[in-house]
Amino acid sequence: MTCGSASPARAAPASARRRIMTYIAYSTQFDLALLSLYIFYAAFVVLILYLRNEDRREGYPLIQEQNGQYVVVNPRSAPKPKVWNLAHAGPTVAGREERDVSGALTPPARVPGAPRLPLGNPLADGVGPASYALRADVPDVTFDERKPKIIPLRAAPQYRIAEEDFDPRGWYMMTADKRVVGLVKDLWVDLSDIILRYIEVEVPGPAGRSVVFPIGLANFDPARREVHTSTLLAGQFLDAPRLKNPDQITLLEEDMVSAYFAGGYLYATPNRQEPAL
Repeated sequence: MTCGSASPARAAPASARRRIMTYIAYSTQFDLALLSLYIFYAAFVVLILYLRNEDRREGYPLIQEQNGQYVVVNPRSAPKPKVWNLAHAGPTVAGREERDVSGALTPPARVPGAPRLPLGNPLADGVGPASYALRADVPDVTFDERKPKIIPLRAAPQYRIAEEDFDPRGWYMMTADKRVVGLVKDLWVDLSDIILRYIEVEVPGPAGRSVVFPIGLANFDPARREVHTSTLLAGQFLDAPRLKNPDQITLLEEDMVSAYFAGGYLYATPNRQEPAL
């Protein structure tokens, strides 16, 4: 058996040594973690600037509460109009028309941020808890058939009240002051969610006159065949917003009806506006 000496290792080429030394020098003199932090800071600043630009789509130009004058804002800071391709409405420009309620509210004090108090009938004026947005005055539609999705049961014969549940149609409608304002005429169903949304009450007046209000604000008494709501008094119930079409409700009407009845929790009687303690 013979043994020989190991052959000496070959040295790396000069160009490879220079590349290795350059990488070592770069990585030892620059902190990669610090670079990641700088990138995060830069991205966060861009995000803040983007959000500040987008939030100017509604609520601008600013108005001084003390004198009603506009606050001068740089026109360059206003975002460009954005168009949304909605499923049913098609191309729609972002933002909506704002309601003018300047004559319905007044501040109790000339200080910034002071709450505003209603001047007239807050339920009819649609201010405070009874306020609503100017949504599209068209019905919400189903996704596939694109037909009005909230309709009365009389217009949807394929739906009925379950046999194990009570049917309130024909029951008396009672308001917060324990007065009968009419009879329950029909129930409105949401065809997309398969849930009852509104109660339609036939009230005194011209034939076919009725009031629609959210079913979530109703309490049922099957023993007495009565439907109760504590939000409004009898006179206020009769003055509730009416629907243009007796068999469908628009997005605007949904907001108006819900706001009117929900606003009664604060505005139905004067003592409801006072603190509990």
